[in-house]
Amino acid sequence: MDADTGVTAMQADFQQRICACLARVGKAFANGHRLALLRHLSQGERSVESLARLTGLTVANTSQHLQHLRNAGLVESRKLGQNVIYRLAEEAAIVQMLDLIEGLAIRRLHEAHLLVSELDMPAGSPSSSQVRRILADAMSGRVRLVDLRRPEEHAAGSLPGACNVPFDELEHRHRELTDGRPLWLFGRGPCCELAALAVRQLRAAGVDAHNLGLGVPQCRNQGLLLDVVADDGSAAA
Repeated sequence: MDADTGVTAMQADFQQRICACLARVGKAFANGHRLALLRHLSQGERSVESLARLTGLTVANTSQHLQHLRNAGLVESRKLGQNVIYRLAEEAAIVQMLDLIEGLAIRRLHEAHLLVSELDMPAGSPSSSQVRRILADAMSGRVRLVDLRRPEEHAAGSLPGACNVPFDELEHRHRELTDGRPLWLFGRGPCCELAALAVRQLRAAGVDAHNLGLGVPQCRNQGLLLDVVADDGSAAA
């Protein structure tokens, strides 16, 4: 036994080896591009080419980052014809980790705090009871839920009763939403610029709009039922 550390050689070896495994996972998270890829995969499985378009990376760079994530056990893949389709390996745990990193960065890094403050993002996510109340109001018709994500993301799973108005279409479709009811908008998660920018745009037009402050993955982690759009366009729980 080492008199200075009080641990046996076997204990020290175990600690070094398990920490090396933990570091492999941590290293996979320690890259902005890989975090962006994980964020997009939290909305549903994607091909390498689709992820490249969403992140602005080349297909080669995207594939390389996905291999890092796969080697760390964070993503899995399958073949679909000539395409390789990726998905999160453990969605609930990875979404929680992304949310923890995001929250910690906003609280501890001045630059991150300024970025979200400039977009007037909510200071923290709503509680489960608050979300359930908003969903109940939406189902009863007192408020409207608006999903700002892409149609394929909406189809993969959305909040019950939410209508899909992709952010890129909001400018010429916002009149569809102005029937006097308050709007609750959501994008890909708590720190999503889509909802913040949409709220700003709609409020400037005199619309009673609010940022829900979370996304579908967070609602799924809270045990809330989601709507999945069937092939015919209808919603199925």
